[in-house]
Amino acid sequence: MARNPNRTKWIAGISARLKRAREDAGRSQKEMAAYLGVETSAYAKYENRSALPAYLVPLVCEFLGMDSWFLLTGRFVEENRGQVPSPEGKHPFPARR
Repeated sequence: MARNPNRTKWIAGISARLKRAREDAGRSQKEMAAYLGVETSAYAKYENRSALPAYLVPLVCEFLGMDSWFLLTGRFVEENRGQVPSPEGKHPFPARR
């Protein structure tokens, strides 16, 4: 099965933001892994382009004090007020009211 280059790029972005946020918070991979309840080796993979499981996103954001929208998109909520991303992640469209 061929890899989707958009998915690969999206995961790489999440991995980079995750690592940067952890380092900026002064936390180690071991601390992160313990808080999330995963092996340190598994957590290290999340920082190196393995997909972060959805159930861990709220825990990561809580521990690091960051917004989940920023972790997933690299954008702040204020930049996207009134818009949601399309499934393809290309063009935002107005949110339903």
